Amino acid sequence: MSQNQTHAPPKPPPPTRPEVELLKIIRAALDDESVQRNLLAYAQSKVGYRNAIQAEDLVQEACERAWKKAGTYDADRVSPELWIHGFLRNIFRENCRSQSKAVTTSNWSDLQSPASELERRIDISDARFRVQKYFEKLPLEFRAVIRMKYFEDADGSEMAKRLGISHENVRTRIYRAMNMLRSLAVADKQEGQS
Repeated sequence: MSQNQTHAPPKPPPPTRPEVELLKIIRAALDDESVQRNLLAYAQSKVGYRNAIQAEDLVQEACERAWKKAGTYDADRVSPELWIHGFLRNIFRENCRSQSKAVTTSNWSDLQSPASELERRIDISDARFRVQKYFEKLPLEFRAVIRMKYFEDADGSEMAKRLGISHENVRTRIYRAMNMLRSLAVADKQEGQS
């Protein structure tokens, strides 16, 4: 062989049957419009709603990473949407870290506080995303009382009047809705740990 010839890298072996199934699951999640909307909403909450192009770029990067790592996906541990969401969250964290390293200052504590504040905001935004997913799983009558109580600051008598039900029924619905939200959060946490 002459010096001018180069060796082509060996081609990877074709995917095995389980890998093909994983690729199909990930592809379906990536093609799902509701998954795309949720990822984009999460990205926009991080970069600001005026930076739609940057949010789309970040979602695209997360999808690319997910596709490249599809062979590592474990369907028994987490849903495809949350798995892809994890890539998106990690991209934000990497961006926060790289921005904090780019800051030059003589005081190390000044360098730590912006990064930790950004990390805290990411965690809060991540929690909001999950709570919104749980909220959307509630029955409509439970969503209505939670929305009125926590987003509109309505009191029990006002909610009862607007819904045409008794004050006691409003309290019962709030209690049951909060229990359902707790159960969804616990189930999601256990799913993530197993």
